[in-house]
Amino acid sequence: MKNAKNRISRAERKFIELKKFILNNPPYIYTFEVDLNKKECCTYAKGNESNIDEIKMEIGDLIHQIRITLDNAYWDCVSPFVNEIEHRSIQFPIGRSKSAYENNLKSRLAAKVSDDFFNKMKRIKAYPDEDGNKILCLINELDITDKHKFPNPIIDYTTVSTSQLKEQINNFPENINIDNMIISNCHRHICWSINNYQITKEFISIPPTTFLYEKELNINIGISIKDGLPLLETLDKMINEVKNTISILSE
Repeated sequence: MKNAKNRISRAERKFIELKKFILNNPPYIYTFEVDLNKKECCTYAKGNESNIDEIKMEIGDLIHQIRITLDNAYWDCVSPFVNEIEHRSIQFPIGRSKSAYENNLKSRLAAKVSDDFFNKMKRIKAYPDEDGNKILCLINELDITDKHKFPNPIIDYTTVSTSQLKEQINNFPENINIDNMIISNCHRHICWSINNYQITKEFISIPPTTFLYEKELNINIGISIKDGLPLLETLDKMINEVKNTISILSE
Protein backbone atom coordinates (compact mmCIF):
# COMPACT_ATOMS: atom_id res chain seq x y z
CA MET A 1 0.00 0.00 0.00
CA LYS A 2 3.04 2.26 0.01
CA ASN A 3 2.34 3.79 -3.41
CA ALA A 4 -1.32 4.42 -2.57
CA LYS A 5 -0.47 6.04 0.77
CA ASN A 6 2.15 8.25 -0.88
CA ARG A 7 -0.33 9.32 -3.55
CA ILE A 8 -3.09 10.20 -1.10
CA SER A 9 -0.57 12.20 0.95
CA ARG A 10 0.34 14.08 -2.22
CA ALA A 11 -3.36 14.67 -2.90
CA GLU A 12 -3.78 16.10 0.61
CA ARG A 13 -0.91 18.53 -0.03
CA LYS A 14 -2.43 19.58 -3.36
CA PHE A 15 -5.77 20.11 -1.61
CA ILE A 16 -4.18 22.46 0.93
CA GLU A 17 -2.49 24.38 -1.90
CA LEU A 18 -5.82 24.65 -3.77
CA LYS A 19 -7.58 26.03 -0.68
CA LYS A 20 -4.86 28.67 -0.27
CA PHE A 21 -5.02 29.60 -3.95
CA ILE A 22 -8.80 30.06 -3.88
CA LEU A 23 -8.55 32.16 -0.70
CA ASN A 24 -5.94 34.47 -2.25
CA ASN A 25 -7.24 34.34 -5.84
CA PRO A 26 -11.04 34.08 -5.73
CA PRO A 27 -12.64 32.94 -8.99
CA TYR A 28 -15.63 35.24 -8.50
CA ILE A 29 -16.14 38.63 -6.84
CA TYR A 30 -19.63 39.75 -5.87
CA THR A 31 -20.07 43.14 -7.55
CA PHE A 32 -22.45 46.10 -7.47
CA GLU A 33 -22.94 47.84 -10.83
CA VAL A 34 -24.76 51.03 -11.85
CA ASP A 35 -25.57 51.67 -15.51
CA LEU A 36 -26.12 55.44 -15.78
CA ASN A 37 -27.47 55.18 -19.33
CA LYS A 38 -30.18 52.68 -18.40
CA LYS A 39 -30.54 54.09 -14.86
CA GLU A 40 -30.32 50.55 -13.55
CA CYS A 41 -28.50 48.99 -10.60
CA CYS A 42 -27.49 45.32 -10.43
CA THR A 43 -25.51 42.90 -8.34
CA TYR A 44 -23.71 39.94 -9.90
CA ALA A 45 -20.75 37.59 -9.57
CA LYS A 46 -17.87 38.86 -11.68
CA GLY A 47 -15.55 36.08 -12.79
CA ASN A 48 -11.77 36.27 -13.01
CA GLU A 49 -11.08 34.01 -16.01
CA SER A 50 -7.38 33.56 -15.21
CA ASN A 51 -8.16 32.38 -11.67
CA ILE A 52 -11.02 30.19 -12.90
CA ASP A 53 -8.77 28.47 -15.48
CA GLU A 54 -6.06 27.81 -12.88
CA ILE A 55 -8.58 26.43 -10.39
CA LYS A 56 -10.12 24.16 -13.06
CA MET A 57 -6.69 22.66 -13.85
CA GLU A 58 -5.90 22.17 -10.16
CA ILE A 59 -9.26 20.48 -9.53
CA GLY A 60 -8.69 18.15 -12.48
CA ASP A 61 -5.18 17.23 -11.32
CA LEU A 62 -6.34 16.62 -7.75
CA ILE A 63 -9.26 14.39 -8.74
CA HIS A 64 -6.97 12.39 -11.03
CA GLN A 65 -4.51 11.88 -8.15
CA ILE A 66 -7.36 10.66 -5.94
CA ARG A 67 -8.65 8.24 -8.60
CA ILE A 68 -5.19 6.81 -9.31
CA THR A 69 -4.75 6.22 -5.58
CA LEU A 70 -7.65 3.76 -5.67
CA ASP A 71 -6.08 1.91 -8.60
CA ASN A 72 -2.69 1.78 -6.83
CA ALA A 73 -4.24 0.33 -3.69
CA TYR A 74 -6.20 -2.25 -5.68
CA TRP A 75 -3.11 -3.20 -7.73
CA ASP A 76 -1.09 -3.84 -4.57
CA CYS A 77 -3.79 -6.20 -3.32
CA VAL A 78 -4.54 -8.12 -6.53
CA SER A 79 -1.39 -8.22 -8.68
CA PRO A 80 0.48 -10.83 -6.57
CA PHE A 81 -2.36 -13.32 -7.13
CA VAL A 82 -2.78 -13.17 -10.91
CA ASN A 83 -0.57 -13.89 -13.89
CA GLU A 84 1.01 -11.15 -15.98
CA ILE A 85 -1.51 -11.50 -18.83
CA GLU A 86 -4.30 -10.61 -16.39
CA HIS A 87 -2.58 -7.45 -15.14
CA ARG A 88 -4.45 -5.27 -17.63
CA SER A 89 -7.72 -6.22 -15.88
CA ILE A 90 -6.57 -4.82 -12.54
CA GLN A 91 -8.45 -1.60 -11.93
CA PHE A 92 -10.41 -0.49 -8.89
CA PRO A 93 -13.99 -1.60 -9.68
CA ILE A 94 -16.82 0.92 -9.72
CA GLY A 95 -20.29 -0.04 -10.96
CA ARG A 96 -23.34 1.77 -12.29
CA SER A 97 -25.49 -0.32 -9.95
CA LYS A 98 -25.09 -2.88 -7.16
CA SER A 99 -25.37 -5.81 -9.56
CA ALA A 100 -22.96 -4.20 -12.05
CA TYR A 101 -20.48 -3.58 -9.22
CA GLU A 102 -20.55 -7.22 -8.12
CA ASN A 103 -19.98 -8.30 -11.73
CA ASN A 104 -17.06 -5.85 -11.92
CA LEU A 105 -15.55 -7.39 -8.80
CA LYS A 106 -15.31 -10.66 -10.71
CA SER A 107 -14.00 -9.16 -13.96
CA ARG A 108 -11.46 -7.11 -11.97
CA LEU A 109 -10.25 -10.36 -10.37
CA ALA A 110 -11.08 -9.63 -6.72
CA ALA A 111 -12.10 -13.25 -6.13
CA LYS A 112 -8.62 -14.47 -7.13
CA VAL A 113 -7.12 -12.87 -4.01
CA SER A 114 -9.32 -14.54 -1.35
CA ASP A 115 -12.90 -14.77 -0.15
CA ASP A 116 -12.01 -12.33 2.62
CA PHE A 117 -10.73 -9.75 0.12
CA PHE A 118 -13.78 -10.22 -2.10
CA ASN A 119 -16.03 -9.55 0.92
CA LYS A 120 -14.00 -6.45 1.83
CA MET A 121 -14.58 -5.09 -1.66
CA LYS A 122 -18.31 -5.83 -1.35
CA ARG A 123 -18.33 -3.75 1.86
CA ILE A 124 -16.89 -0.76 0.00
CA LYS A 125 -20.04 -0.58 -2.19
CA ALA A 126 -18.62 1.53 -5.03
CA TYR A 127 -21.94 2.00 -6.82
CA PRO A 128 -24.46 4.90 -6.88
CA ASP A 129 -27.54 3.06 -5.57
CA GLU A 130 -29.15 4.28 -2.36
CA ASP A 131 -26.95 2.12 -0.11
CA GLY A 132 -23.84 2.68 -2.24
CA ASN A 133 -20.76 4.86 -1.87
CA LYS A 134 -21.67 7.93 -3.91
CA ILE A 135 -18.40 9.73 -3.15
CA LEU A 136 -16.30 7.00 -4.79
CA CYS A 137 -18.65 7.07 -7.78
CA LEU A 138 -18.31 10.86 -8.01
CA ILE A 139 -14.52 10.55 -8.04
CA ASN A 140 -14.74 8.19 -10.99
CA GLU A 141 -17.34 10.32 -12.82
CA LEU A 142 -15.35 13.55 -12.49
CA ASP A 143 -12.10 11.85 -13.44
CA ILE A 144 -13.74 10.61 -16.65
CA THR A 145 -15.12 14.12 -17.25
CA ASP A 146 -11.63 15.57 -16.75
CA LYS A 147 -10.31 13.48 -19.64
CA HIS A 148 -12.52 15.59 -21.93
CA LYS A 149 -12.64 18.92 -20.08
CA PHE A 150 -11.61 20.23 -16.67
CA PRO A 151 -14.39 20.30 -14.03
CA ASN A 152 -15.80 23.82 -13.84
CA PRO A 153 -16.20 25.70 -10.53
CA ILE A 154 -19.84 26.82 -10.44
CA ILE A 155 -21.56 29.63 -8.51
CA ASP A 156 -24.71 27.97 -7.29
CA TYR A 157 -24.94 27.59 -3.53
CA THR A 158 -23.75 30.71 -1.74
CA THR A 159 -26.43 32.53 0.22
CA VAL A 160 -26.57 36.31 0.27
CA SER A 161 -28.62 38.14 2.90
CA THR A 162 -30.54 41.39 2.60
CA SER A 163 -28.59 42.84 5.53
CA GLN A 164 -25.27 42.21 3.76
CA LEU A 165 -26.49 44.10 0.69
CA LYS A 166 -28.01 46.98 2.65
CA GLU A 167 -24.81 47.42 4.65
CA GLN A 168 -22.74 47.87 1.50
CA ILE A 169 -25.16 49.43 -1.02
CA ASN A 170 -26.58 52.80 0.06
CA ASN A 171 -29.48 52.81 -2.39
CA PHE A 172 -30.52 49.17 -1.99
CA PRO A 173 -34.35 49.18 -2.19
CA GLU A 174 -36.32 48.80 1.03
CA ASN A 175 -38.96 46.71 -0.75
CA ILE A 176 -36.49 43.95 -1.72
CA ASN A 177 -36.23 41.46 1.12
CA ILE A 178 -34.18 38.32 0.66
CA ASP A 179 -33.69 36.02 3.60
CA ASN A 180 -31.43 33.56 1.81
CA MET A 181 -31.12 34.16 -1.88
CA ILE A 182 -29.32 31.41 -3.76
CA ILE A 183 -26.85 32.88 -6.23
CA SER A 184 -27.49 31.36 -9.64
CA ASN A 185 -25.42 31.35 -12.80
CA CYS A 186 -27.35 34.17 -14.43
CA HIS A 187 -25.28 37.28 -15.11
CA ARG A 188 -27.43 39.72 -13.11
CA HIS A 189 -28.77 38.45 -9.79
CA ILE A 190 -30.71 41.44 -8.45
CA CYS A 191 -31.68 44.46 -10.52
CA TRP A 192 -33.59 47.65 -9.72
CA SER A 193 -34.20 50.98 -11.42
CA ILE A 194 -33.14 54.42 -10.15
CA ASN A 195 -34.20 57.94 -11.06
CA ASN A 196 -32.11 61.09 -11.55
CA TYR A 197 -32.47 62.06 -7.88
CA GLN A 198 -30.83 58.79 -6.84
CA ILE A 199 -27.69 59.32 -8.95
CA THR A 200 -25.19 60.34 -6.28
CA LYS A 201 -21.69 61.78 -6.58
CA GLU A 202 -20.37 58.31 -5.93
CA PHE A 203 -21.86 57.12 -9.23
CA ILE A 204 -20.93 60.11 -11.41
CA SER A 205 -17.27 60.08 -10.38
CA ILE A 206 -16.57 57.62 -13.20
CA PRO A 207 -15.29 58.71 -16.65
CA PRO A 208 -18.31 60.00 -18.63
CA THR A 209 -17.53 57.73 -21.57
CA THR A 210 -18.16 54.51 -19.65
CA PHE A 211 -21.53 55.19 -17.97
CA LEU A 212 -20.80 52.18 -15.72
CA TYR A 213 -19.98 52.30 -12.02
CA GLU A 214 -18.67 49.14 -10.31
CA LYS A 215 -17.96 48.36 -6.70
CA GLU A 216 -16.63 45.09 -5.28
CA LEU A 217 -18.71 43.91 -2.34
CA ASN A 218 -17.36 42.17 0.72
CA ILE A 219 -19.61 39.14 0.30
CA ASN A 220 -18.20 35.63 0.16
CA ILE A 221 -19.11 33.62 -2.92
CA GLY A 222 -18.77 29.87 -2.51
CA ILE A 223 -18.27 27.54 -5.44
CA SER A 224 -19.60 24.08 -6.15
CA ILE A 225 -18.31 21.29 -8.32
CA LYS A 226 -21.49 19.45 -9.42
CA ASP A 227 -25.19 19.45 -8.54
CA GLY A 228 -24.70 22.10 -5.86
CA LEU A 229 -22.01 20.13 -3.97
CA PRO A 230 -19.62 22.64 -2.36
CA LEU A 231 -16.20 22.30 -4.00
CA LEU A 232 -13.74 22.21 -1.09
CA GLU A 233 -16.02 20.22 1.23
CA THR A 234 -16.59 17.62 -1.51
CA LEU A 235 -12.88 17.29 -2.36
CA ASP A 236 -12.13 16.82 1.35
CA LYS A 237 -14.77 14.07 1.52
CA MET A 238 -13.20 12.39 -1.52
CA ILE A 239 -9.76 12.30 0.10
CA ASN A 240 -11.14 10.98 3.39
CA GLU A 241 -13.20 8.31 1.61
CA VAL A 242 -10.16 7.07 -0.29
CA LYS A 243 -8.16 6.98 2.97
CA ASN A 244 -10.98 4.94 4.49
CA THR A 245 -10.94 2.58 1.49
CA ILE A 246 -7.17 2.08 1.84
CA SER A 247 -7.71 1.33 5.54
CA ILE A 248 -10.33 -1.34 4.72
CA LEU A 249 -8.07 -2.97 2.13
CA SER A 250 -5.15 -2.95 4.59
CA GLU A 251 -7.05 -4.85 7.28
